[in-house]
Amino acid sequence: MIGEKEKKTPVMKYVLVFSVAFVQVFFLLGISMAGQGAYDNAADGSEDVIGTSAAKTSPAVKPDTAEKRAAPVPQAIVVDDQSYENGPIINSTGTGVGGADESVLKNLTLSMGTLGYACDMAEEFRVADDFTVENRLKIEKISVYAYQVGAPVSPASISSINMRIWDGPPSEAESAIVWGDDTTNRMESAKWYEAYRVTESKSGTSDERAIVEVLAKVETEVDPGTYWIDYQISGEQSYSEAWCLPIAASQEITTGNALHYFGVGETTGWRSLDDQGTDTSQGLSFKINPKPVYPLPLMVPPVIGPNSVR
Repeated sequence: MIGEKEKKTPVMKYVLVFSVAFVQVFFLLGISMAGQGAYDNAADGSEDVIGTSAAKTSPAVKPDTAEKRAAPVPQAIVVDDQSYENGPIINSTGTGVGGADESVLKNLTLSMGTLGYACDMAEEFRVADDFTVENRLKIEKISVYAYQVGAPVSPASISSINMRIWDGPPSEAESAIVWGDDTTNRMESAKWYEAYRVTESKSGTSDERAIVEVLAKVETEVDPGTYWIDYQISGEQSYSEAWCLPIAASQEITTGNALHYFGVGETTGWRSLDDQGTDTSQGLSFKINPKPVYPLPLMVPPVIGPNSVR
């Protein structure tokens, strides 16, 4: 019996050492995976195909949709019949799979690293960015852009969006919500934007990140000033979490001052929406459809005289 125990003891030691090592590795991997959950980064290999690309079809882009790609430089909204875009979402026209446009992450020429930012309801992430108005206006709708890795172009996989408008940065305690909440589904429509989010190294070959334009119904009026929108999105659970897109950089590595909210973990709160390759702040691409609000005309009561018809 003693001999048998002596033979088993070294084996048990090896099992114990292996178990401890396995737990340590698993723990470290868990920390690493948790840290990457907020960013869809090119550097970690996540730009590789997820799912079966061959199972989807990539229809050709209609030529009459090309004019929507030219987005103005971010500026104060001027109230007229035009929509306002907070920076371009497309920086390469017609170069994608099937002739689609592309939102290209400049991972080679500018060393940028983040394809998208987590904004999924289930994971309690949110994103926010600001805009300025010069005249009182009515905001009817706001379009934002997102994707789920591996989702088809049709039907769009995004199913809901909640949104708020603030009178200041949502990260500051003195800021107040002037419209919206974090529970009501404001989605009016979601459709493929006839474009893909890709890295430079996969331009023309990757269709795993079909960009979806998510249209939120707002219908509220705002006075002149600077405001912030913040929102989160959800989609089909059979694909990846929802990722929101930054402005598509062309030559610059800093594109705005957007914010990113972490709702779980020890790092709960707002932080700068930074590219993980260059550590520079980014802006979000969104579009606002406004209408001017004119003051009511002064109503002058009619003058009633002896010859007036009553």
